[in-house]
Amino acid sequence: MEKTKCYSGIDKDPTGAMNPTGNIIRDGWLFGIIPETETCEGWTLQGIDTLYDKVSLE
Repeated sequence: MEKTKCYSGIDKDPTGAMNPTGNIIRDGWLFGIIPETETCEGWTLQGIDTLYDKVSLE
């Protein structure tokens, strides 16, 4: 059985969040979709994809 991958959080991202996931989160903050205190730590790919869809609509 495969373990579900979870995001480490924008503040713990090993690439400094200079990647598409970091961009999605920062855009989520910018558009007020998620609070700026939300790091998305523990989010699954499905959660990040849902945030991406909401950001794209903005």
